[in-house]
Amino acid sequence: MSKSFPARPNLRWLRDEAKARRRSGEFPSLALAHLAIARDYGFASWPRLKAHVDALTLGTAERAAILIASACSDNPSRAATVLELDPQIARHDLATACAAGEADDVTRRLRGHPGLALERTGPNGWQPLLYACFSRLLRTDPARATGIRSVVAVLLDAGADPNTSFMHGDWLQTPVYGAAGIAGDPGLTELLLGAGADPNDADPHHTVGEALYHACEHLDPTCARLLIEAGTDPEVVLYCLGRALNFDNHPMVSVFCSHGVQPWAEHLHQALWRRRPVETIALLLDAGAPLEEPDKHGLTPLQIAQLWGDEPVVALLRDRGAGDLAPGRSATSPELLDEMAILAVQRGDRAAVQELLEAGARVDGDPAGEDDPLGQACWRGRDGCVDLAIVPRPEAFGPRGEEVYFPLREAIVIGEVADSVGGSPGRHVPIEGVLANLPACRVGLLVGHQRKGQPLVGVAHDTVIVEDAHDLAIELHRRRGLRMGAGRLWPK
Repeated sequence: MSKSFPARPNLRWLRDEAKARRRSGEFPSLALAHLAIARDYGFASWPRLKAHVDALTLGTAERAAILIASACSDNPSRAATVLELDPQIARHDLATACAAGEADDVTRRLRGHPGLALERTGPNGWQPLLYACFSRLLRTDPARATGIRSVVAVLLDAGADPNTSFMHGDWLQTPVYGAAGIAGDPGLTELLLGAGADPNDADPHHTVGEALYHACEHLDPTCARLLIEAGTDPEVVLYCLGRALNFDNHPMVSVFCSHGVQPWAEHLHQALWRRRPVETIALLLDAGAPLEEPDKHGLTPLQIAQLWGDEPVVALLRDRGAGDLAPGRSATSPELLDEMAILAVQRGDRAAVQELLEAGARVDGDPAGEDDPLGQACWRGRDGCVDLAIVPRPEAFGPRGEEVYFPLREAIVIGEVADSVGGSPGRHVPIEGVLANLPACRVGLLVGHQRKGQPLVGVAHDTVIVEDAHDLAIELHRRRGLRMGAGRLWPK
């Protein structure tokens, strides 16, 4: 049975308890002591316990700041915790009300003071509309998403500027990017465009902005269609077709082609190399993609399809008039095999990866290149492909012939692991945090990989359950030839 917190839990006391249990020898590391205490109180990880205690013990202003910082980041879990424990924090001020979708409170604040809709406010110094449109609660909390749409309508009715913005580095961030590119919310996107939001969010540093480019990443093509129909620059639309083709999403490509886009030859090559379905290839050809123009390897569209053995695509291209021309770059070129293996990993096509490795693709890729099959498999959590990519290789030796082990200090986390360690998918977190919290969830294996001096660990879930760090080390050693030492993982 889980322990209960006292009326006023103290995080410092909990940290001191962890240190004491570490010093007593009960745990080999402080991270594992933290995990044990978290579990004592019914939490899956120390970050979850900490978020809970913060929500109970911090002052109102501090909780409000946590709500904004989390809701407007790519990890809204702390915002959800704060709102669960203190629902009234959503009405702390205009910024929190916008981010949390409290439309009634926003209406009350603007009554008699409509100018507030244009004033910068809150910890980020943004206009209120930005807190609503960049709230990740739009994606994670359906009830609050409905409220956020209502907030946006209230703000626009009060005169909010649909083209207000802030800078993230040298990238312009506008409300329509938050709605279409981040949230993928058609209703909110349509609302903003109807109020005069400019679909062209380019800035002095970039000719292609964020909104349409990232709208292409969503499964639903509605937001992309709305942006195109609202007048996105045709050159930007043509460029973003390339982004759409990075994903196997035929309806998205159809939206582009049905709105007058004439694809470049590069678009057709991209679709063929990424093995998009024959229906997508037909769309590109119908829209005017050149049939015979060779790619950077000197390969024609037909030759690319033949390399992959995509018979339906080969038949389509022949039917459209493609002929057998002089051969391009050899299909046995190591560089070409490496590229094909990387693309197969990205698709999660285990059979193709195996075939390409047997044909001579290098797991570490081109030494002069920036990418490689194993790195892609780790980063994308393709555990099935990693199984194939881990092959016997010469040991690394130092100047005196000693074995060299590269320390892995960070991990890229995905899936359930990300939430367990308090990170977010695709982000780097300290390896100690991953080791300490892996027992809290169902995960796969960590795979060490040294790439141009940059250690990489991929975390793939749903492969094995480990009970503690010791079991993890055994499993890693058994299945990956890795060992754990001094609180870190090292390639063997």
